[in-house]
Amino acid sequence: MYRNLLQVTQRSVEDVLILSGDHVYAMDYRPMVRFHRERRFPATVAVTPIPSEITHHFGIVQTDPQGHIVGFQEKPREARGNLASMGIYVFRRDTLIRLLQEAADDPASRNDFGKDIFPRLIQVADVGAHTFDGYWQDIGTVEAFYDANMKLLDPDHSLILSHPSWPIRTPSTDAPPARVVGRGRVSRSLVANGAVVRGRVENCILFPWVRVEEGAVVRDSILMNDVHVHPGATVTRAVLDKRAEVFPHAHVGGDGAGVPNREMPELLCDGLTVLGKDVVVGEGVTVGRNACLGGRRVVEPGADVPDGGYLEGRLQRPGVPAGGR
Repeated sequence: MYRNLLQVTQRSVEDVLILSGDHVYAMDYRPMVRFHRERRFPATVAVTPIPSEITHHFGIVQTDPQGHIVGFQEKPREARGNLASMGIYVFRRDTLIRLLQEAADDPASRNDFGKDIFPRLIQVADVGAHTFDGYWQDIGTVEAFYDANMKLLDPDHSLILSHPSWPIRTPSTDAPPARVVGRGRVSRSLVANGAVVRGRVENCILFPWVRVEEGAVVRDSILMNDVHVHPGATVTRAVLDKRAEVFPHAHVGGDGAGVPNREMPELLCDGLTVLGKDVVVGEGVTVGRNACLGGRRVVEPGADVPDGGYLEGRLQRPGVPAGGR
C-alpha cells in the first residue's frame, strides 16, 4: 500500500477499500462500506466467526454491542473471542495516508497491516467491526489451499461460490475442451480446458493442459498447468505445481498422515505431498507423504524421497532422469 500511496493521494476519494489476495469468499462490500460511513468510523474491519479450535491461526478481535473494536489479539494461544479479522479494511483516505506514513517513518515497524497498522489504529481511534456470516476461507497455507479446492468438488458447497447473479471470474484458457480418451476415467473432479485423461482420475482438480497417461492413477490431488503424469505412475493426495512431471511407475504421495515434514512440521503434517514448479520425479521413484520438493528439482531413478522428506529448489533444472523423454 505504501508503494502505491501516490495512487491514493492523487484521487479525490473519501474512503479506500483494502482486500486480501489469499482468501476465498463471495462478499458484497456495499453493506460494509455503508456501515463504515453511517457510523463515521476512521476505519472498519471485516470480521467473521470461526471455530474456537483454530483461533490461534488468526488475528482475533473483541467488540462491544455497538460494533466497536475494543481489543485485538494476533494469533493468540488463548483467544478472548472467536471473531477473526478477514484482512478486509475500509479506511478514510486521510487516516490511511497518515498511518502508512507513520509506519514508514518508524524503524521498528514491520510494515504489516495485521501486526503494525491495525494494532496502532485501535489504540488511537474508534474502529468498527463489520461481521460477515458467509463462507470465507483463508488459504495462506498449503493445507488450507488444498482443503478449499477439495471443497469445490462438493456440489452443495460449490453453489455458495457459483450463484448465477454473483459470478466469480477467473481467467479463461484458450484451449480445446478437456478430453477423456480410450480407457480414461474421471469421477468427482474438475477438469479444465486442454487437459487430456487417458488414465484414471478420482476426486481431483486438473488445471489447463494436464496430461494423465494410460495406466496412471491420480487421486485426491491438485495438478496445476501443464503437469504430466506418465503411464503407470500414481499420484495420491498431492499438490503438483506447474509443469511438474511424474515419470512411468513413479509414486507420489499416499494415504494417511505419515511423518511430518522435517523442515516444516507445522505446515506439512497431515499427509499432503507438494511438488514445486518444473519438478521431475524419475521413473520408478517413490516420493512419500508430507514430502516437499522445491522447484526445478530432478529426482533421479533410485533416489526415493521418504515420508517427511525435503529437497530445496534449484535455479535451473539439470537434465532429465534416465528413462525419461
